Amino acid sequence: MTEAGYIAIFTPILIALIKLIADGITARREQRAERDENRKATELIQKLIRDLTADVEKLDKAYKDTRETYVAIIRDRLTQAHAYHMAVGYIEMHSKDSMSGLYDIYKKYVPNNTFVVGLMDHINSLPIRRLDEEA
Repeated sequence: MTEAGYIAIFTPILIALIKLIADGITARREQRAERDENRKATELIQKLIRDLTADVEKLDKAYKDTRETYVAIIRDRLTQAHAYHMAVGYIEMHSKDSMSGLYDIYKKYVPNNTFVVGLMDHINSLPIRRLDEEA
């Protein structure tokens, strides 16, 4: 067989081999690029989760601080109203309803506070007067 014959036979084979090698290299590059994209996406998602977790923790703390503030304000309001109504010896119905509403909110967050329960027991034992009645 002549050199031209060998070239004619092996050229298509070599071209096919070179194409297979090139395709393999291209596929590996694409896989590497895809892995890099997946890694970057994973890192981005992990950062987002960390940021959101930090935000939720801040909101949770702010909620707890706000709740504690409102509970303290309600306790103070109930204490003041108790002192006033015990001093005058009676309570008006609207004041009693207002205090009961505050107490209902308060006991959701501090259910076993015997001090506030005692205040409300005293309030509930007072006679009820209408606003137009004289003391």
